[in-house]
Amino acid sequence: MPEERSLAGDIDPAIAVTAAAQASPFGTPNPGPGHAAAPAMEIPAVSIIDNILNLDTYMSGDVRRAEKTARFCSKPWLEADIDELQFELESIVDNMGNPLPVGEHAVGEQVRTPQQVALEIQTLQAEMGASFVSVRMAQLPSDKWQEFRTKWREVLEKGAPFPNDFYNELIEVSAKAPTITAAQAAELRKKLGDPQMDVLANAAWVVNTESGVSIPKSSLSSLVLRQAQRSRS
Repeated sequence: MPEERSLAGDIDPAIAVTAAAQASPFGTPNPGPGHAAAPAMEIPAVSIIDNILNLDTYMSGDVRRAEKTARFCSKPWLEADIDELQFELESIVDNMGNPLPVGEHAVGEQVRTPQQVALEIQTLQAEMGASFVSVRMAQLPSDKWQEFRTKWREVLEKGAPFPNDFYNELIEVSAKAPTITAAQAAELRKKLGDPQMDVLANAAWVVNTESGVSIPKSSLSSLVLRQAQRSRS
């Protein structure tokens, strides 16, 4: 039996219908008598049914292979600064965030207020968040992907852990924006380390082996739409 699925995730059908009928995504508090209703919020939906491929139409159109975005922090050292500030904050507040009595602080030490420390934490968190960068990976044509797998067949047959040279070349053949050579990937590995490079290599592998066959789910977008619905109720 054909399934019905929403692009917005697990949105209840009743919520989708109600949301579409609202005047605005966030409602109109105390509208005046002459207030004109804003366009209704439409939640896009798609039916997962047996659509038979029209090969001629598809092949003559704008056919592009799958792509995937990998993101990592370009200032990972800020994490330690945030950790230290978090330790400092924990030493001057209780479990509820209330300031501890001054008498419980170390004598002779100048203690900053919890608000000062918390603000510094949020400032560094914002700086760290702003430092995230993206690399877009693109799926290889089938023949090129088979060539890559053939070249590295012995490595793949041995199984993980794979050598860095394998991952570096996987990134090279997949990176689209920006393009990254295997040599550049090796240099990045020296500067960044494995966690960030694993993010790149994983995105390159997934885009060539798994992407393009299902709709990516987004529980966050579903939550946002539910919150918008509640604010109008």
